[in-house]
Amino acid sequence: MRQMRSLSSLADDNRPLSRKGRIRGVLMAVTAHGAIIAGLWAVHSSLPVPPETPDMVVTLVQNPSPPPPVAPDPKPADPKPAAAAPKRKAKKVVKPPPEVKPVYARQAPVPKWGPEVSELDLFGATKVGNGSGAGGGVCDMARMVQAALRKDHLVLNAVTGAGGRSLKVWNGDWVRTPGQDGKGIAAVREAILWEVGFAPAACKNQLMQGLVLISMGDGPGSTRLVIGSGTWRWSDLLHAR
Repeated sequence: MRQMRSLSSLADDNRPLSRKGRIRGVLMAVTAHGAIIAGLWAVHSSLPVPPETPDMVVTLVQNPSPPPPVAPDPKPADPKPAAAAPKRKAKKVVKPPPEVKPVYARQAPVPKWGPEVSELDLFGATKVGNGSGAGGGVCDMARMVQAALRKDHLVLNAVTGAGGRSLKVWNGDWVRTPGQDGKGIAAVREAILWEVGFAPAACKNQLMQGLVLISMGDGPGSTRLVIGSGTWRWSDLLHAR
């Protein structure tokens, strides 16, 4: 009996110690787990946090239902002929009037030289050296005028091309020649006036009859100048209009 009490008392004495040990073991386990969790949290907080991905918006669209099939026509309609394009009216072509060539009034050709004296009119004309009619002797004015004209180059150039014609130069007035400045062939008129103007008074005032023929050359085809008309004096050439 004593042994049994001692064992039970020992057992009762050991019970409170085992409960404390359990509590102590539980506390130690909780502390260990807390330390582990705290370490893991520290490691997790030190890691970089990835950026947040924006939320994706999804819209649900309902496809429209397809239209019901159209039944084909039992008979295809006959195609209508295309309307013909309106015909353009042909433009009326107006023919231009026929070209009418202008008609110019015919003008008589202007002679290059003055009036020409015919051989019939020269019949009986006084020639150089034919006696008193030409002012023979000291007052042979026709010879003096002819010599002066033959030596004047302006006169020779002026009558070049006359082709052996007999040209009337003075008939009481100087005869106008086409294309010349003033009446008469200018170079011829000036040379005659110069020669007559400086001639002696007796020679200038000598009375003359009819025409005087002055030749510009010795050949038969030489150009000749005709001076005079009716009764006249050499001085009349100086006072001609």
